[in-house]
Amino acid sequence: MSSPETLEFRTFDGLKLSAHLYRAGNQQPCITMSQGFSGLKERFVPDYAQRFNEAG
Repeated sequence: MSSPETLEFRTFDGLKLSAHLYRAGNQQPCITMSQGFSGLKERFVPDYAQRFNEAG
């Protein structure tokens, strides 16, 4: 699995959102994951992202 890319963008009201993009090559479909309302993406998402990426 390649290293994730960090993405940042702003909502219409100015809130900054950030994400990690894990590319799996040219395969489709994609999976969008969220850590929920009270967690950090760095703590929960990477393990699941790696497992999904390895499974194809």
